[in-house]
Amino acid sequence: RMARDLNIPVEVVGCPLVREPDGLAKSSRNAYLETAQRRVAPKIFEALRIGAKAIVDGERGAAVVRALVIEHIASEPLLRLDYAELRDAATIAPLARLDDEVLIAVAVFCGSTRLIDNVVVLIDGAAVKVDCGTGWALEAPDGLGARDK
Repeated sequence: RMARDLNIPVEVVGCPLVREPDGLAKSSRNAYLETAQRRVAPKIFEALRIGAKAIVDGERGAAVVRALVIEHIASEPLLRLDYAELRDAATIAPLARLDDEVLIAVAVFCGSTRLIDNVVVLIDGAAVKVDCGTGWALEAPDGLGARDK
């Protein structure tokens, strides 16, 4: 949107977020993680899935979902939250009530390495779809996702 609003002559092409087999977002920054840090880093994605699951289950309060994400990250001493936000996916405006396309985004320090991750939740009335990135889908019954085969 920024490129369009500022009339910058570029085409911005989005692509699916790619994940490691344990759910950690693929990033060159992952190479900086020590063994113990790499072992706990997937908790970041777990926190996003917990937030998305709450929305799938009917929660529409952004503060409630944000608190769930923060609580899960805070449960791991090797992780330190930089931010957890629920935003309108199109405008990046903050949300109080969740509807339409919602971005759940986090930045977390694992040691001195800052890792970022996000999921997008599409709310269409009672129907909710979650985009967790390539190879992952939020599915029933537990809603916490299963690796696509």
